[in-house]
Amino acid sequence: MSELKKNNIVPGNEQPGHIVLAGHSGAFLVIADILKNGQVPVNEVFLFDALYNKVDEFTNWINQDKEHHFIHWFTNHGGGTDEMSDTMMIQLKNRHMDFQLTEEKNVTPDIIKNNRILFVHSLREHNVIINNPDDFQLLLENSFWLSKN
Repeated sequence: MSELKKNNIVPGNEQPGHIVLAGHSGAFLVIADILKNGQVPVNEVFLFDALYNKVDEFTNWINQDKEHHFIHWFTNHGGGTDEMSDTMMIQLKNRHMDFQLTEEKNVTPDIIKNNRILFVHSLREHNVIINNPDDFQLLLENSFWLSKN
C-alpha cells in the first residue's frame, strides 16, 4: 500500500480491501514472500502452474485463517508443479485439512466456490494454462471475496 500511495495510484488515506494474489510460473516466489513477510492481509491465492517450492509458506498462510482461499491450477508440463502439488496435498492430508483435487474438464463455479483449498489438474501446456479458456477470469468471477462488499 505504501508503494501505491507513494506513486499516487491510490489516495493517501486508502486502506486495503480484500486482496487476491494471482500468478503464473515463477510468480510463486513473490507471492510466497508477500504471504510470509507482507504486512497486509491476503484473502485468496490463485497459482497457475506455479507451485515449484515454498509449500510451507502457502500451507502456513492457509492455516492462518479458515477463510483463506487457495487454488493451484497445474499441469504435468511445468517442470515439477505436479510433484509439488502432490507434496502439498500429502502435507494437507497429514494435517487433516480438507482439499479437493479435480480435473480441469470438471471445474465448475460451484467447485471453485465450495472448496477452500482446490487443486486443478490440466492437460494443457504450461504457457497456456491461464487462457483459452480464461481460467483467471473464471476464478475472479467465483472468488470467495471479490464479490463480497
